[in-house]
Amino acid sequence: RAHRLATAATPAVFLLLLTAVLCGCGASNTQSNNQAGNTQAALTITPASISFGSQTVNSTASKTLTIQNTGNADLVLKSASLSGSGAFQLKNWNGTATVPASGQLQLTLIFTPVQSGSAQATLSFATNASANGDPSLTITGSGTTAAISISPTQAMLQAAQSQQFSA
Repeated sequence: RAHRLATAATPAVFLLLLTAVLCGCGASNTQSNNQAGNTQAALTITPASISFGSQTVNSTASKTLTIQNTGNADLVLKSASLSGSGAFQLKNWNGTATVPASGQLQLTLIFTPVQSGSAQATLSFATNASANGDPSLTITGSGTTAAISISPTQAMLQAAQSQQFSA
């Protein structure tokens, strides 16, 4: 199945880019499980949390998140929301997705800090997988400034002399 993902350009302290790719795996398992009369979507999110660690300000890092439908009915992701001090932004998510039984949805999270300091957000999904409630995961990262080394570290200059420094 193909899903068109919307984009919006909004400035944020951190950029979280969410892209989705659906896998339509396991259609034969869905049919045999449905015949048993017990149809239900269930999901597993891996990893359970995402830490980008320290990332240099104005550079980018990415991580992949996988939502696996471990049930025998379609998993409907009704919405995704990102909360937490405005330090992260959710991009390229049109608000809904359907993951077939035994299928998966892969999401790519992009982290681009624009200032030093730590940030945390929670990514939550509303789904039809009642056994799981509304799943969520924590996303953390820290922006750091690049260390600069200057050589030479000292110079004694006389009048009208010059010295070249390199970093």
